Amino acid sequence: MGHCIGVLHLHKTGIGVEDCQALGELLSSSPTLWHLDVSYNDLTPEAVQLLFNGLQHNPTLEHLLLSYNPLGSGGAVPLLRSDVAHNLKGLWLRNTGIGEEDCRALGEVLSSSTRLKLLDISGDSLPPKAMQFVVRGLRVNTTLCSLLMMGNSLHSGVAVSLLKSPLAHMLRHFSLTVTGVEDCRALGELLSSSHNLL
Repeated sequence: MGHCIGVLHLHKTGIGVEDCQALGELLSSSPTLWHLDVSYNDLTPEAVQLLFNGLQHNPTLEHLLLSYNPLGSGGAVPLLRSDVAHNLKGLWLRNTGIGEEDCRALGEVLSSSTRLKLLDISGDSLPPKAMQFVVRGLRVNTTLCSLLMMGNSLHSGVAVSLLKSPLAHMLRHFSLTVTGVEDCRALGELLSSSHNLL
């Protein structure tokens, strides 16, 4: 039966290491699973690694919700450096504690992915140094429709360049933290000229 599942919601179910090991085995052999939600489970890095082991062999997964699990700095790197990351259409990493190396890998995904439509890295408290890797990838990305990144720090000039980029005008959903006058001015210009933002 597990091999016929297309959508699997394990949101707030309290799954642990043994569950993730079994889930990893399912992921590696399922030809139909395209949506997996394991958010809000307080998964340890060990448990998440077991998931990633299975994901590396899954060609069908399109949506992966990992939000509110303490992946920690470097915790998402194995996923982001795998082929799976380039197949995803939606990736939720909200409040996962990712760090600079994750952002470096994420920037590479953003710059080369032809499928990713939604990215959520809100609330990760990423400093400007880490965010620069993400922004570098965003500047050349042509596929995103939704970008959620509130609660992360951008230098004012970086925020302005992102708000004025071609990508910003393609987005339908866009959230970020603006802090200065120039950021607000650029945001105002985007709001007045974008035909896509909802």
